[in-house]
Amino acid sequence: MLHQILSAGYSPEMIIEEDSPVADEEREKFLKRIEGNEIAPTIDQLSIVNGIPLVTVPIHNSSEVMPHIQGMDLDL
Repeated sequence: MLHQILSAGYSPEMIIEEDSPVADEEREKFLKRIEGNEIAPTIDQLSIVNGIPLVTVPIHNSSEVMPHIQGMDLDL
C-alpha cells in the first residue's frame, strides 16, 4: 500500500508501524492472499529511500503513538 501511495506522488509525513504478534499474523495472511504477485519493497526500505521518518510501536491503538503525532496538523 505504501508503495502505491508513493508511486501516486503522495508522501506521508511519518510512518507509524506496529510490531506485535497480531501484526505478524496479519502480514502472513496478507502475503498468502497476494501469493504469486510481486511484493513491494519493505516499509524500512521505502522510508529510507523517500526520507520519511519511521516509528515502531507495540500497538497502534495505544498512548505510545501520541508523542509522535502531537503538534502535527492532522487531517483525519
